[in-house]
Amino acid sequence: MKYKLRSIPKSSWGFTKGGKKFTQFDKTKYRIVAYKDMSNNFITGLTKEDEKYFEEKLGKPMGYFSARSNFWYDSPIECFGEMHNGFWVDYEVNLDSEGKDNGTTIETGEADIEEVWNNLKIKFLIANPSIAYNNPNPSSSAMLELTSLAEASKQKVENRRHKAEAYAKYLTLTPEDKRKYFTVITGKSASNLLDAAIDERLTDYIEGSPKQADTFVALMSDPTVDEKYKYNQLYLSGGIIKDNNGYKFNGIQLGFTFDEIYKFLKDKKNQELKDLVEKAYDKLLTV
Repeated sequence: MKYKLRSIPKSSWGFTKGGKKFTQFDKTKYRIVAYKDMSNNFITGLTKEDEKYFEEKLGKPMGYFSARSNFWYDSPIECFGEMHNGFWVDYEVNLDSEGKDNGTTIETGEADIEEVWNNLKIKFLIANPSIAYNNPNPSSSAMLELTSLAEASKQKVENRRHKAEAYAKYLTLTPEDKRKYFTVITGKSASNLLDAAIDERLTDYIEGSPKQADTFVALMSDPTVDEKYKYNQLYLSGGIIKDNNGYKFNGIQLGFTFDEIYKFLKDKKNQELKDLVEKAYDKLLTV
């Protein structure tokens, strides 16, 4: 299996880690080393079974890949026929300035020793706090992204499926429907926008992410969308107001979202208030 390791595109000032800002220069090089957990053991990404597997495959003695930080002495000694501080003390993954931008490919498997070492490298990187693995929305502390190329290809196909479903629904909408969905999605008035502008903004929304495409599809199947549109329109016209305590009508709190407003007014004990809201909306249509 193939993976790609590259830097995460950042703004000009770089990235934030531990509350501090670091600048990313064009020639920035990365050294990914093992972090320690609260027990002062290395975060290696390896299970006990993994440790045994790699010891056997790579011809290393038992305990060679142990996460225990005190397994080795603090100063270099000859152990198992090698001079070192301990595997995880010395181990690091490097990414130079060229790889930072273009990415470097890591191929795993068991075809040769290099691929086996790469298996270990990938497990180490996935567990490392500074690496975002298959994550389209990495945290601000992540410096590098690791992507499974097979998963990335599969995700592209899946993303296209989500968008295709949204566009199939979109093509069934009338111009009036599009204005309604635009208002419900954005919370903005569509009254001063041309049809072409509505088309552009709704398609931009679908293209934004698979999650947004799914939201659009779900909204078209939402039986409450007409009611939510009414409440949006009343809010935009000032009939419903909003403050720190949520949405209000005639001084009565309705909820913090249009979903909550719908549920509140659907309650039979609030029928009288709902009738007043409906009258306010009807009046709005005649203006």
